Amino acid sequence: MVVNTLYYGSAVGRGFGTAPVAESSGISISDDIIAAALRNIYSRDFNHASDIEPNLFNAIAATLADAVTTGATVPGASALGKDPFLDALRHSTDVFAAFKTHRAQNDMAARLLDSNGNLKPFEQWKKEVLPIADHQCHNWLETEYNTAVLRARQAANWQQFQAEKDILPNLKWLPSTSPNPGADHLPFWNTILPIDHPFWDRHRPGDRWNCKCNLTSTDEPPTAVPSLSSEVSGNNPQPGLKDNPGKTQALFSDDHPYFPSDCKHCAFYKPSAKARLATVITAQIKDCNHCPYIEKVLPKSVEVEEIVIEALNNGHVHVSSLVSDKDSDYDKLMDVAKFFANEGREVFLTPKKRRGLIFDYDYFYSSLKGTKYYGKCPDLKVITETGETLWYEHEGFISSNPKNAFRNMMKDGLIQSNRLIIDRPQLTERFMLRSIIGRVDRGEEIEEVWIRERNGNLTLLYKKRTAG
Repeated sequence: MVVNTLYYGSAVGRGFGTAPVAESSGISISDDIIAAALRNIYSRDFNHASDIEPNLFNAIAATLADAVTTGATVPGASALGKDPFLDALRHSTDVFAAFKTHRAQNDMAARLLDSNGNLKPFEQWKKEVLPIADHQCHNWLETEYNTAVLRARQAANWQQFQAEKDILPNLKWLPSTSPNPGADHLPFWNTILPIDHPFWDRHRPGDRWNCKCNLTSTDEPPTAVPSLSSEVSGNNPQPGLKDNPGKTQALFSDDHPYFPSDCKHCAFYKPSAKARLATVITAQIKDCNHCPYIEKVLPKSVEVEEIVIEALNNGHVHVSSLVSDKDSDYDKLMDVAKFFANEGREVFLTPKKRRGLIFDYDYFYSSLKGTKYYGKCPDLKVITETGETLWYEHEGFISSNPKNAFRNMMKDGLIQSNRLIIDRPQLTERFMLRSIIGRVDRGEEIEEVWIRERNGNLTLLYKKRTAG
């Protein structure tokens, strides 16, 4: 694949090969996901040339899919709301995520060997490539997310403009809302032209990274077309943003540097001999967002189904089809789930990240957004009778030293959730409570600790006191 220079601009400046200026929205990928991706890229089993690293892809794709939802369902755009359109926008962000992931993993894989051709120690290589991961998974991703939100909103609005053009036939370019707007779009501010005027195919709000301009429909009379000299002076769309997403149903165009320059330089373009011969006769036209070859290698989310088990007091246990009953802790988790369900609660067994399994993280774990556990995969989601969502992590640990077992269960469990269920070690409750309170006194956040008895029942060991 041809390596292009990454390029982003913003309302206040542009940079080549440096992190873009982004409006902070707290978008980033968790350190755990990055760590898993790095271990995979370092592995000899991973093919950097033809594979797409699933941990990074899944996190990036989910982030950009959220941008579609956020942008295309804002007031003024919600009337659009048809699934085929939104699905097309999400598919385009999946394609973008695939090429972004492929670019990032290959930039990192290029540093695997030292000058003598020997594989570097993992920790040395990790230190060298973490800046790449940081740019791709934080700064650049934040800019891409913000721009995707804006372009999804504009794509939805475009559909609305078309539906209402018999009443409001013209579009007006509204000035930027940025506190420090650049001069790029200044010549276009307050331009009014018919919706179908070719000007809107060459220029529109959202064709600069982090653009804060907007369009509105109007029945005001058209103005003059801005001078073509403005196009010569650098006001053309930036790479990746050249098309109208309302027409193409793709948030990013395939002239972005993540994408190959043409089909023959694409790592995923692997036509049959017959198809290759056909391209000799008819030139192959690059169309990455609708390419069957990238479609074949996109990591697919597994269809999600669930089994529902009725319990006492109108409670239920919901088991996702992505949860394997072959897991070593499956029977224990079912015991726990049935215990809470018998109290009249809705209990969900949720999937775990494992090799080869791709799923929509937010589909299961969206309620963890805004918490330090977002990106983690606790074992159980429990919805109480009042509608409150609680997350629980089960921990079992086999050791000849029960004190070490307890400490390890607490330590590992609190990484996933502040509500724990641990298999009973051979320790007194007094000892365990003293240990828990000691952690709380040191500032650790612990809401509940339950003991799972050998018969499958649960005993509440600790519950945080509420204020007052």
